[in-house]
Amino acid sequence: MNDTRSSVPARALAAAFAAALCLSASGASAQFSATTSAETRPEGSGKLQQSFTRRHGKEHGEYTAWNMSTSVEYGLAHNFTLGGAIRTQSIDTSGLLVPGYLPGDESYTLKFAGFDISGKHKFLNTAEDDIGVAAYWHGHYDALDKHSGLGKTVYALETGFAVQKYFMEGQLTWLANASVKAVHATRDEIAVLDDGEQAYADVTYKGQPARLWFPDGESGRCIEDEDAATGEFLGDSPADRDCFEWPNFAEMEIELKFATGFSFRFANNWYLSAEALWEQEHETEVNRERY
Repeated sequence: MNDTRSSVPARALAAAFAAALCLSASGASAQFSATTSAETRPEGSGKLQQSFTRRHGKEHGEYTAWNMSTSVEYGLAHNFTLGGAIRTQSIDTSGLLVPGYLPGDESYTLKFAGFDISGKHKFLNTAEDDIGVAAYWHGHYDALDKHSGLGKTVYALETGFAVQKYFMEGQLTWLANASVKAVHATRDEIAVLDDGEQAYADVTYKGQPARLWFPDGESGRCIEDEDAATGEFLGDSPADRDCFEWPNFAEMEIELKFATGFSFRFANNWYLSAEALWEQEHETEVNRERY
């Protein structure tokens, strides 16, 4: 998973494993991980799921992060499901300096990362009608940035539709999703002013103290770094002569997502599934930020 300034960052879905304990679990909901089914939980039934995601690897430096989520779902009615999740994160990075994403080394064990609330309303029942149709929404709150591990306040709302179809008397299931997500995000401030003129941040880079300079608020330029040659600053990094970017103004994003998948029951309670997921983000400053 690489984030570089010169290339379009790619979002990789890298789940190590997910263990689920389901009470009266409905079929398609347990057969897919990236695609939302058009089924709702039976009224009065619940589901508890614990997931673990490991993100690691950069073109340079060291990067390992764990994201953990504990989620619950409950059928409030035969056609409506309500859910929620608590998320935590740990991270360990070194030797990475990516403007706008990674300002030096960061390491900590599990921290509270955010929570989610969700709902799904079923309009057509897959088993009774020719096709199942449901509308769903997800509300997200994030307290930590998953790239840098630093503080970042994110509010997001995703709304979408799910369709589902049975073939071969239910042995083969097809799902499809289309959704749009609106995001409001603000990074925590990491810079302080140097004599009221130049902003900087003292960080750790490759295990050593380092200083990042930021653009001047009025001129947009950095003060000449006279001390870089002495090794006080980052030496061979881009921060020697160029300002380090760390925008902390509110950013707005619109994300489009399309997903589809098939699941085949080859034995009683055993399924083989395949999914495809396409996402595209449009961000305030750069238009299409990643896909």
